[in-house]
Amino acid sequence: MSYTLDNLDRQVVALLQRDGRMPNVEIARELGVAEGTVRKRLERLIDSGIIHVTAVVNPGVLSAATPVFVGVEVDLQRLEQVAAALAAMPDVLRVAIVAGEYDIMLEAVLPSIDRLLPFLRDRVGAIPGVKHTATFQVLELSKWSSDWSIPEEVGAIKSAPRPARAVPSGAAMPTAPRLPETPPVEEPKRTGNRSMRTANDVLQFKGHDVWWISPGTTVFDALELMSDRGIGAVLVLDGERLVGVLSERDYARKVILLGKSSKDTLVSEIMTDRVFTVQPDALVDVCMRIMTDHHIRHLPVLDGEKLVGMISIGDVVNAIIAEQRFVIDQLRAYREYGEP
Repeated sequence: MSYTLDNLDRQVVALLQRDGRMPNVEIARELGVAEGTVRKRLERLIDSGIIHVTAVVNPGVLSAATPVFVGVEVDLQRLEQVAAALAAMPDVLRVAIVAGEYDIMLEAVLPSIDRLLPFLRDRVGAIPGVKHTATFQVLELSKWSSDWSIPEEVGAIKSAPRPARAVPSGAAMPTAPRLPETPPVEEPKRTGNRSMRTANDVLQFKGHDVWWISPGTTVFDALELMSDRGIGAVLVLDGERLVGVLSERDYARKVILLGKSSKDTLVSEIMTDRVFTVQPDALVDVCMRIMTDHHIRHLPVLDGEKLVGMISIGDVVNAIIAEQRFVIDQLRAYREYGEP
């Protein structure tokens, strides 16, 4: 996506930097525009990767936190794969391919100084293609800020790097070899008195966030992401192109049973590359039929070629129940009042 930032975009960003929880209505009131205008501007800013609205932690005030910068020399034939594997690690905040003495510079914050050696030796050093590293431990943070204002000279925006989260608004990932844990059982979300007929209806209710990894990520880091997020499958994207899906079943059948190591195996080696997808207007019962016919539990939703979300079999079951409740409520209202 490419477009030119204008003054209204900069004003919206400035207000959110002042208060990231500011509602769209209040932003619109401050700027003297319609709430719908603010909503569309925010969607554009987020979808393009220019901003990411989240809580920012200052490690300088946490006594045990250990910020470090690491210069990485790599085999240039594997430069992009190494960068993608580093970006998939949860402790890593930023990864940049650079010119100079090192090929990649990364910034990370570790829970304690004791985690530095395992991080460098077992995780960074274990990535195929890494030749040498140099570590710069931060002794004192003189400034920690995310309040960079967009200069007026910066107007035309090309594709921006997304945090390691998802499409359409993307950040995150992986620290110990363990199988993904089963998340606590939660009460199902109440859908209320609403119709849930299509995949888009389901996404409008549950949200569009999708967790993803790159093909060059190690299976170990992918498993940690799945464990941390309480999910059973994660999509595999090459840039913005959906190329596969990795599930707990792939790990069990293609790593554990074959005696492989998750730290030495890349996601591209074991992912399922035949991915069934649906469009946003796909009916919920069609989604259920695809899942049951092909014995799968997750369906990516594509608007054309663009990934806009993912629904699970649990989402579909809840949607079917919600649709049935909606019809029952409509019939009850018609019987009691003569109209829905």
